[in-house]
Amino acid sequence: MEVKNLGFSYNPEQYIFKDLSFTLNEGERLAIVGESGAGKTTLSSCLLGLYKADLGRILINGIDYENLSQHEIRSHFAPLLQGAEIFSGSIGDNFKFIHKNITDSEVKAALQKVNLNFDLNRNCQNISGGEKIRLTLALALASPAPILLLDEPTMSLDRKTADEIMNKILTAEKRSMIIITHDKNLAELMDKTIKM
Repeated sequence: MEVKNLGFSYNPEQYIFKDLSFTLNEGERLAIVGESGAGKTTLSSCLLGLYKADLGRILINGIDYENLSQHEIRSHFAPLLQGAEIFSGSIGDNFKFIHKNITDSEVKAALQKVNLNFDLNRNCQNISGGEKIRLTLALALASPAPILLLDEPTMSLDRKTADEIMNKILTAEKRSMIIITHDKNLAELMDKTIKM
């Protein structure tokens, strides 16, 4: 992936970010850090094709986003977005709603990466807030897409749990990652960091 001189504004007179450029090579891990309001989550929406940047270009495998449908863009990403919701129903239902052909063993493998050992028939209404956060992360990890795009994956997790889970994910996952984070410990584990 290549981002060239990207700029985005909600108001033409004030850009959220401007002249942002970076590359993400296969298997590379990139942290995006910055203060609240710096545009990190907005950038993730641009990368996913949910927002169209005002300036610059995004290319994936050498193809400009202008030449790709939103579905084609999204197929490259396994996203975890802030405010991701869990649907009512069972753990297994949540996975099958998002990943139509997923097997039970693939669901269990994704859950193990985030230290959850749930019965797949368990109702999602009966899990804690911290477990829900880890479940949304497992839903992203279950995607076969080549780029993990994780927005604040350790938010609201205690330090020990966050470190355990992210070390497990970083060991198990060989695909490219973009991680938006305020977590300095996590940012230090990445190959490179962009400050916004």
